[in-house]
Amino acid sequence: MKTPYIILLITAVAALMPGTARGGDSFDSIIDRIVENDPAVSAVRARAAAEISASRAENMLPDPEVDFDYKWGRKDAGNRWGISVTQSFDWPGLYGARRKEIQLKKAMLEKEYLAAVADARLQVKLTLIDVVNLRRQLAMLREVYTNLDSVTTFLSRAFEHGEATVLMLRKARHDRYSAQLRIDDAESELDRLRASLIALNGGKYIDLSSVKEYPSEKFLSEQEYTEIFTSRDMRLSYGESAREAAEASLKVQKLGRLPGFTLGYVHEKEGSEHFNGFTAAMTLPVWSRKNAVDAASETLKAFADESAATRLTIQSETVSDHALARKLTERIREYDDILGNDYPTLLSKSFAGGQITVFEYLNEMNWYTESKLSFLDLEYRRAQVLARLNKWE
Repeated sequence: MKTPYIILLITAVAALMPGTARGGDSFDSIIDRIVENDPAVSAVRARAAAEISASRAENMLPDPEVDFDYKWGRKDAGNRWGISVTQSFDWPGLYGARRKEIQLKKAMLEKEYLAAVADARLQVKLTLIDVVNLRRQLAMLREVYTNLDSVTTFLSRAFEHGEATVLMLRKARHDRYSAQLRIDDAESELDRLRASLIALNGGKYIDLSSVKEYPSEKFLSEQEYTEIFTSRDMRLSYGESAREAAEASLKVQKLGRLPGFTLGYVHEKEGSEHFNGFTAAMTLPVWSRKNAVDAASETLKAFADESAATRLTIQSETVSDHALARKLTERIREYDDILGNDYPTLLSKSFAGGQITVFEYLNEMNWYTESKLSFLDLEYRRAQVLARLNKWE
């Protein structure tokens, strides 16, 4: 092969190494906007407000009842009519117990909402990390395609001059075609991620052009993360609040088995006589409330068990994620020590010096491409696990 063609090949390959600058300053603003417009998050807030309003309505006195009756008698007896106004109410201590239950339920639902917001923020963040990963892959694959396209052009000209074989040309065209297929797949996946983020954003368009690098993340010790999750994770706070609300609900159901009362004023007229008096009644909830008490008792047990299970799950996830982040950090450091950033340059020099053939060169570049994509995957997985660890930071 002639020297000008070798220079063309080396120049095309030299741009393979993508930049590794870290950024992501736009992550928080994009996450804030999407979570604010997320219909699922809004639905959690609306359901919580509706549940509290329903509980407050249940704790109100029932509306007064007004009754009127009219009776026809014999002509000598005359007609008779009467009117009454009655008011029903539960056992007096029940209203205070319901108010306390409502307060605890409100605190529980507020924490449920905060947990939903945190989950939504993490989901959006992980999706944006997916976007960054695909864009980094695309940047490299496009560099590879550009290089292979230049190699294919070079070999086509060399073949015309009898300086390259048909096998060389077909190998280069095959590698270029494979690179294009991978680019198409990555672009399709990127389009899918954009659509999912638009859906989370309430169907509104969102500009993702600034999402190019992973956000800068802390990496604390395992003990620090354990303390953070124990003190800040709303799943634990929600579980504790749910248990307290269930205890209050059980007390309400027990008080609900006590009698209810109805008091009223009665006025009747018969002939020329008027009668005034009162009416009183008592409700004895002997059967109707028993199942409600049993249900509240079982709910309390369920919340207590769920809270314990959630705590164990969080501890296990924290330890596992921290160990994974540590291992990924070590693997990334090892990769830099082994290959560094000059492998394409060293490979090009070997080719230019005639130490390797064109087939060896293309195979080595393919190997380097796969190795680099594996490295990008390590960084991608590390970004994911750090996002999970720093969920409550």
